[in-house]
Amino acid sequence: MAGEDDSQTANLFTQLLKPISWPHRSFVKKAFLVAQDAHRYQRRNSGEPYIIHPLSVAIILTEFSLDPEVIVAALLHDVLEDTDVSPETLKTIFGEKVYHLVDGVTKISRMKNQSAADTLTSNLRKMIQATVEDQRTLVIKIADRLHNMRTLQSLPEDKQKRIAQETIKIYAPLAGRVGIYKIKSELEDLCLRYLDFEEYDKIRILVDEKKTDRDAYIQRVVQEVDQHLKAAKIRATVDGRPKHFYSIYRKIREKSRSFSEVYDLYAIRIITRDLNDCYPAMGIIHEVYRHIPGRFKDYINHRKKNGYQSIHTTVNGPENRNIEVQIRTNAMHMVAEYGIAAHWRYKEAKKLASGLEQEIPGKALLKEMNESLKMENETDEAIYQEIVEGLEEQENDDIFVFTPRGDIHFFPKRATILDFAFRIHTDMGFHCYGARIDDRHVSIRAYLRNGEKIHIITNSNAHPNPDWLRYVVTSHAKNRIRNYLHRMGGNYPLVPEVPMLDGKKKIPLPEEEKENKSTPISKTTHKKKKQKEEEKIPVGESLADSVVWEGEKSVKKKIAKCCQPVYGKPIVGYITRLDGITVHDAECKIIRKMMDSPEKKDLIIQLSWEGVNGYITELEIHGSDRGHLYYDIIRSFEYFGVDIMEASAKTRQGRVDDKFKLNVDSREQLDHILARLNSIPGIEKVDVLCFRKKRCAE
Repeated sequence: MAGEDDSQTANLFTQLLKPISWPHRSFVKKAFLVAQDAHRYQRRNSGEPYIIHPLSVAIILTEFSLDPEVIVAALLHDVLEDTDVSPETLKTIFGEKVYHLVDGVTKISRMKNQSAADTLTSNLRKMIQATVEDQRTLVIKIADRLHNMRTLQSLPEDKQKRIAQETIKIYAPLAGRVGIYKIKSELEDLCLRYLDFEEYDKIRILVDEKKTDRDAYIQRVVQEVDQHLKAAKIRATVDGRPKHFYSIYRKIREKSRSFSEVYDLYAIRIITRDLNDCYPAMGIIHEVYRHIPGRFKDYINHRKKNGYQSIHTTVNGPENRNIEVQIRTNAMHMVAEYGIAAHWRYKEAKKLASGLEQEIPGKALLKEMNESLKMENETDEAIYQEIVEGLEEQENDDIFVFTPRGDIHFFPKRATILDFAFRIHTDMGFHCYGARIDDRHVSIRAYLRNGEKIHIITNSNAHPNPDWLRYVVTSHAKNRIRNYLHRMGGNYPLVPEVPMLDGKKKIPLPEEEKENKSTPISKTTHKKKKQKEEEKIPVGESLADSVVWEGEKSVKKKIAKCCQPVYGKPIVGYITRLDGITVHDAECKIIRKMMDSPEKKDLIIQLSWEGVNGYITELEIHGSDRGHLYYDIIRSFEYFGVDIMEASAKTRQGRVDDKFKLNVDSREQLDHILARLNSIPGIEKVDVLCFRKKRCAE
């Protein structure tokens, strides 16, 4: 037995040393010997020598090409917690930096009468504080958790579930926060296995059954795309992108889809050599295959706050199968895979792409978490809950706004001015009265929009009330409001219950699905359906209730009698002292006269109808081809916050003919877009093929 243990240890140590450069091998070997001696009498639950664990963690980290200090710290990461090795010994032999890395990942021992949540929060606080000082601490901790999850089978079932639950709530999202998606995906799949093995096993079996067909189809698409890119002289690598079990599980559970609906979304990735090739590659994909409306995201122009950059689009490919496509440069791909570690990996090799070194992914996010950990008058359980909720929100942080000083903050969709105020400072949130954006004033309930610079207006008489909980989406703001109401005597629990993953309703898979029986639609049924739709259109007094200003419905409003605005048609509002806002048709003659008066013009505001959102616009752009042209066009749409529903590009003999289907707010916005497009060098003509009101169903 001892011989087998020694052989396993020796093999792992040989594997560890292979990627380590010769000048650093003696440093790594010294750490291994110290760790081996410190753990010599310890064994893991599986029965294997304990030294196998730190060796395996160090091997995981060699893939990131990190500096020797990180590898040494990984080998020693448990000696302070589990052995007699003292901090002074570590500092003397390996230096202050290695000591701080090891100390940062060393857990705080649970004290008597301390709850599990309090202990976990204390450990999280220590790790995050250490990570803010040196981000390598978190990378070691994530690698440590990955190996623990890989070897979880030797523990009792209750411990397996507890560790998996902690991992899915904390460590997998943390890996995503700093952009290490490669480890995040594996952690999520391992967690699913222990938290819901029945569903995990069903997905695994079904994936295996479809593997041959899927691989053949992906190979066909890869070859087709590769040929089209080569014909356009775009240098790129195309390959299939595997779907992770947890990703499939989430889509089935959250979107109530069947396995076949989710898994039939095939996936490919295009890795280009240069940024200039990303947008032309997207144009070719949209020309060859039909783009699925509403399935386009440009994370290159607006990178995620963890540093992630890529174009995401979904197209309808051969055999009417949907294909998810990611397009990015090789440098962006490295950041997507290795996140925070990609910066260290390429800094030494001096291969950093333009823009890659601007900010370490996740650094700002870690500072935010550190601020949450410093909250006063909050229990450890409440702090832990806020961090968990904040980590869950990070995937949807698509909105970016600025403070008056120019500091950038990211928020999930439907975040409001109130969310922003609480993010800046708790007291500012408590007394938030509204905000000023450019030259207009908005209420606390106004939605945040990309690129806005926001100046919060406070009032000492403003205080949180129960309604405020309906106006915020971030956990930070919710918990501050809930805490305030609780202190004022309201029945608002400080820590709302969060459902466990394995307590969710089971997901429907093919063998559990029922056949969809089609029922013929009679004339009577059709008539009732039409009548129901007509009843939804507001008339009379309910018409004013359907008017929305800056995302709000509760503002006092009345319908103007002079022009009798019709639901769905463009409207504006005139602010009065007694009647609040008077709603006029945008073409009203009285409003046109008011526009000529400087005093009255400032009191006219833009309004919209609830359920009617924007105009569908189709543009055709003609011009001469040049580098960055497609990129400049996309940037123009992004500048105005316009949704791109469809896009295609044709380039022949130095000429471009690009088509775009957009969702714009108004004719005025379209005019601004056209003016910007016509100012772009290379564009000769922009034709508006369509401009119509968007229907509610679209």
